[in-house]
Amino acid sequence: MNPQAWALVRHGETAWNRASRLQGRADIPLNDTGRAQALATAEALAEAGPWDLVVSSTLGRARETARIIAHRLGTGAVVEVPALVERATGRRRAQALPVSTSGPRPN
Repeated sequence: MNPQAWALVRHGETAWNRASRLQGRADIPLNDTGRAQALATAEALAEAGPWDLVVSSTLGRARETARIIAHRLGTGAVVEVPALVERATGRRRAQALPVSTSGPRPN
């Protein structure tokens, strides 16, 4: 692997993503679609590899996504970095967000 190559991957889908609800630091788990997305991402990364390391925030949805990817890539344990946790959204947490018809769905 080129020591300068890296990939940034967002966690797979959760029920709150599906419902367009703001998650912030709420520890909402992946749903089945999110797990399938993580596996598909792992397959794509495996074709582009090899990879040496998988790093994740400490939120469950990010950890599970990272573990699925790391297992497929054979990189060993995921390195968890608390500083990568999403920002807190305060009172807005769990609020439904307006859905755009012209762009990606909000987190």
